[in-house]
Amino acid sequence: MARAKDIILGAPLRRPCSVTAVDGVTRLDLAVTLLPSTITSAIDDGARAYAKAKGVAEPKPEDAAFLRGKVAHTVLLSCVDPDSPGDAPVPFFDDVAQIERMLDDAAQVYIVQEQKDFQDEHAPIVEGVTPEQYVQLQAACLEEFRRGGDPERPFAGLPLRVLRSFSAQSVARSLPLTELLSELGSRSQGSTPSSESSAPTSESES
Repeated sequence: MARAKDIILGAPLRRPCSVTAVDGVTRLDLAVTLLPSTITSAIDDGARAYAKAKGVAEPKPEDAAFLRGKVAHTVLLSCVDPDSPGDAPVPFFDDVAQIERMLDDAAQVYIVQEQKDFQDEHAPIVEGVTPEQYVQLQAACLEEFRRGGDPERPFAGLPLRVLRSFSAQSVARSLPLTELLSELGSRSQGSTPSSESSAPTSESES
């Protein structure tokens, strides 16, 4: 019979994940793990260092180099050998350089998405967007439109849960307008003038 500590402090949860290497043939079978907040901060630190190594003096979360570094470091720190012991997981990749040699961007993003879905399922960290955050994001997006900037910039680096929440709220808020437009369209079709006009006759009484 399992001991209490083995049940409560059991092996960390893992999710199997498979991707194809850049050669288009080699299949990599690995596992993604849950990441505590201490590691997620290390991912940001690694992304910042990565961006600086690429020539970005003051990396910001929306910078392309920072985002690439964040993806690569998430892969590095969340992927483990699926056959390694649960209480002593072995990293699947040695370093970011090896990841970039073995995986293209699409494969890296796929792994990150798998890890995020796994994290949201078992240990969600970020709640959905609040009404105040929704208005702030909407205003920032509109401001980018007005000045000819990138309207996607305010959403760069936001957690998937926040993006999904913003999208769902946008749909819900647009429903009244959609229903109004539909109603106006129906009324317009119903009030189309008939081909038979009731123009007054020009006959005069003699």
